[in-house]
Amino acid sequence: MSFLLFGITNVDRMDVKGLLRNIVILELIFFFPFSKNVKIPNFYLYFGVIYIFISQISYILGIGSIISFFTSNYPYEGDAYYYKADYLMAHANNMSLTNRNFRLGGLYLNPNQCARYLTILFAVFLCENHKKKIKHLLPFIGITILAIVATGSRTGFLIAALMLLWFFYRKTEKSGYASKFLFISLVGFIGVFVFLSAGELSQSMRFLDFNEGVDKSLSMKIQIFIDYLSNSSLIQTLFGNFSNDGLSAIQFDSEWGDLFYRYGLLFVLAFILFYILVFRNTAPEYRLYFFILLWVISSTLVLSYRAGFVFLLCLSKYTSDLWYPQAKKWFAKNNSDIINKI
Repeated sequence: MSFLLFGITNVDRMDVKGLLRNIVILELIFFFPFSKNVKIPNFYLYFGVIYIFISQISYILGIGSIISFFTSNYPYEGDAYYYKADYLMAHANNMSLTNRNFRLGGLYLNPNQCARYLTILFAVFLCENHKKKIKHLLPFIGITILAIVATGSRTGFLIAALMLLWFFYRKTEKSGYASKFLFISLVGFIGVFVFLSAGELSQSMRFLDFNEGVDKSLSMKIQIFIDYLSNSSLIQTLFGNFSNDGLSAIQFDSEWGDLFYRYGLLFVLAFILFYILVFRNTAPEYRLYFFILLWVISSTLVLSYRAGFVFLLCLSKYTSDLWYPQAKKWFAKNNSDIINKI
């Protein structure tokens, strides 16, 4: 409906690239799940996170050959000057793992994108190793947390922390102390985080400064959303604008806002139902992967070409174990009903 309404009223603004982008997104959802739960060896996961971490610290260490390798193979295609390799190399002396003014995006250059892929790798690692002892997982956990801290991403750090809490909760569930562990861990985490964020550390470490995230980011996006609703028609509210043009679309700067602007309220509700259905068809040991969805608050996920495919590919992998058997039962039942009626 969004496409038809846009096509009728804006034929001259029809963008082929934008149209193909929307078709790809809808295909990923329509054909979900499209991969089976194949085991991913830890070697590839370690390689991925170390590869990203090396690309981050190469700027701090000033290793020109490594920086040149990453910039030539992963060139920045955006317009923001502060993500360009020349600008980053010129300010390499001021960089550190905790400098909030020069966040380390590594090979992605954009630190939020870097953090997004790191959290996906982290979620996959925890899902793949849910049966292993914690001591065997500590090296990967340590490297990943350090790399996420270096990006300065508040959302990335929050997602990683929540996944760890859920992972440890699942580990203690069989012992009968899961509820106590979860309560103590949550209280402890919130207490330590409030203490650190209220002190001087939050001034230098961006990932601890959640006050800025709420006041300058989230509240602003909510106000933009309210302003958009007050100025949009009922048709736009229900079915969106299909395109991503216009000042409101740029200001939303989040997946929930972009989805609402592009496709409208009905699509957003359908999308939420889709995730609920997928969640119900995912085994409990893999459900920590859904914490990745918190990225929709501050960034894009499915609407990002590359990240959307990677996210849904892994989600499809962890859903397929329960999804395919139930789908077979459903088709078998309905086919038999149709045959009996005939």
